[in-house]
Amino acid sequence: MKTKRLALSLSLCLLAISSFSYAASIQIEALPQSQIWVSGNSTLHPFVIKASTFNIEMAIAASEKESAKTAILKGLPVKLQLTIPIKGLRSEFEAMDDNTQKAMKAKKYPDIVFSLKSYSLSNLNGKESIAALGTLSISGVSKPVTLHGALKISKSKITVTGSQPILMKDYGITPPTMMFDTIKVDNKVVVHYHLILTQAENISASASLAAGL
Repeated sequence: MKTKRLALSLSLCLLAISSFSYAASIQIEALPQSQIWVSGNSTLHPFVIKASTFNIEMAIAASEKESAKTAILKGLPVKLQLTIPIKGLRSEFEAMDDNTQKAMKAKKYPDIVFSLKSYSLSNLNGKESIAALGTLSISGVSKPVTLHGALKISKSKITVTGSQPILMKDYGITPPTMMFDTIKVDNKVVVHYHLILTQAENISASASLAAGL
């Protein structure tokens, strides 16, 4: 009986903490100018594949009265999940897009997902940078990864720009081929990201202003 009461009390405490954390947070969204793309090489020519759509869910554990800039510079906890639909990856060639989706098993694993675990900031010669430690899940394989990027923080925007090399075979992906295997894609690709983030209320304000013009 005491065990059940203890378990119930613990569950209620965890629920209360979870609710408090959600209530006391700054919601962050990506601006439309944000970009993610992949570059690589093949036996024919270099290529670029752009993410035509992606979603970022991000919240900073801080009071809404506090600015996102202050919260990040303080190193306050951040929840972030980046989701990229594989069917939204677009190159100049439709056949390449089809082969990419097949190689990445898009029907079974439709999304690429990065979930943030922690982050750290550094400053070198007056330039801020960020190291984001998290889990990258591609084609049913999840691996720890640290994404690095240049960081710019203004009063209303957080901009992260960087790149991360990835070996497709590390995620169980056989590099795509075309034209009866006469064209082969290299195992190594580089993911590039230029993310422009802002507090959700800033996006709403911008949208309202645009609608009134």
